[in-house]
Amino acid sequence: MYKNLIILALVIVIFMLSKGLLQPNPKPIEIITIDTMEVVHDTTIYKPGKKILKDTTIYDTTYLLTKVDTGEILKDYFAKNVYKDTILFAEGSVSLVDTISQNKIAGRIFKASVTQKIIKEVRELRTPPPPPKSALYWGVMATKQDDKFGYGGGLMFKTAYKGIFQLNYTNNKQIQVGYYSKIF
Repeated sequence: MYKNLIILALVIVIFMLSKGLLQPNPKPIEIITIDTMEVVHDTTIYKPGKKILKDTTIYDTTYLLTKVDTGEILKDYFAKNVYKDTILFAEGSVSLVDTISQNKIAGRIFKASVTQKIIKEVRELRTPPPPPKSALYWGVMATKQDDKFGYGGGLMFKTAYKGIFQLNYTNNKQIQVGYYSKIF
């Protein structure tokens, strides 16, 4: 009676292991890669003075109480004065160069050098390799007990994770049930 219950329990466990009911279900793994690149953008724009918008001129009358040198006034009037301004910030710089002559803007150069950070995020979904599979083996055996030889056959079921189950039957009406587990 006990032998039949043990055999029935062993058959149920082997069936469940073969159908994957006792094995863990592998879930997909999500891998996130973040890559940061820096791209430098340089821009130079030149505009001649006639294309630059200007505000209206306000004249203020001043009275000069000193002698006036007309040559010096004309020298300053026809001179080309260059004014430079640079603004620095965390991502780069912007510079502006104005050339002024005859009370007009003769030309303007705008230079910008901006470092742009591009963040690229890659999401990759990988499925882990399938778990090891179960296997069913059959074979023959020979026994010797009290100078009596016997023969028989058996089944061995190797599970994916739990170990090996063994069931043998011999001509001497012996039933052998066994379980083997991996040590290392």
